[in-house]
Amino acid sequence: MGERYSTYPVFLLLEGKPVLVVGGGEVALRKVQGLLQSKADVTVVAPGFCKGIEELGRQDRIRLIKRPVVDEDLDGMALVVAGTSDGDVNYLVFEAARERGILINVVDEPKLCDFFVPSQIHRGDLTIAISTSGSAPGLSKYFRKDISSSLSPELGIFVDLIKTAREKIREMFPGDDQAQKRKDMLEAVLNSQVRRLVEQGSLKEAGNLVDRIICN
Repeated sequence: MGERYSTYPVFLLLEGKPVLVVGGGEVALRKVQGLLQSKADVTVVAPGFCKGIEELGRQDRIRLIKRPVVDEDLDGMALVVAGTSDGDVNYLVFEAARERGILINVVDEPKLCDFFVPSQIHRGDLTIAISTSGSAPGLSKYFRKDISSSLSPELGIFVDLIKTAREKIREMFPGDDQAQKRKDMLEAVLNSQVRRLVEQGSLKEAGNLVDRIICN
């Protein structure tokens, strides 16, 4: 059996933070696309780039450095991803990151990772992350498809509705002494027919039901 890794699941806030991706191929492109979704400030360094990475560079969405990576490229980075096809290069990047105390992910090399990038399902602000802790990435993708097929596209709308309901409840019942009241009220909304109405497309009715629950 492969080595088992103990992990601590987190969602990183990378907006505006400098992230380095080493590698210019399709693997690196997928990592860059995911980082851009988090609004990270992405720099990609490699001797050459695939068309997708070149296009992102032309759009000024990422910074491109067309040459082999050097240790100094990691200076000031919040996060590093190494996704080259050269194991020696990936290991050198790993060592440079460790020396600087920077979290690093080396694609397909669990032993050289401080974190794993999970398979993800998005429904608006709802994100579901699935990981096998680096032991079987293909299985994560399998479960992503399985779970995704059971989640309606309207879940993002439901999340927005609950967010608004939570804000209203906090306004109506402020103060630490009303924390239990806020909790009970939100649970009443969640246990109602609001989600079913949203999934049916009855958004006005769903909103009205939320208001009735809160105001009673």
